[in-house]
Amino acid sequence: PDLTAAQYVVIVYWFDRNDTSRVFVRPPRLRQKRMGVFATRAPNRPTPIGLTIGRVCEVDRHVVHVDGVDLLDETPIIALRP
Repeated sequence: PDLTAAQYVVIVYWFDRNDTSRVFVRPPRLRQKRMGVFATRAPNRPTPIGLTIGRVCEVDRHVVHVDGVDLLDETPIIALRP
């Protein structure tokens, strides 16, 4: 299906700036307690694939402009799903 303005999309992306993968982390609020990485919001993940949802602002030929995503500029996008 075609993407249109004001539609929401799921964005699958690659954590290209993540160079470590730890299975256990120490969240700041829990001091010394170690937790599994999937139970936290830590950016270091064993699999560097992420998901976010964004609102389509504009579609210009092969460029999709989105708003409200938590991505860094030039993050590699794997897929867009309406």
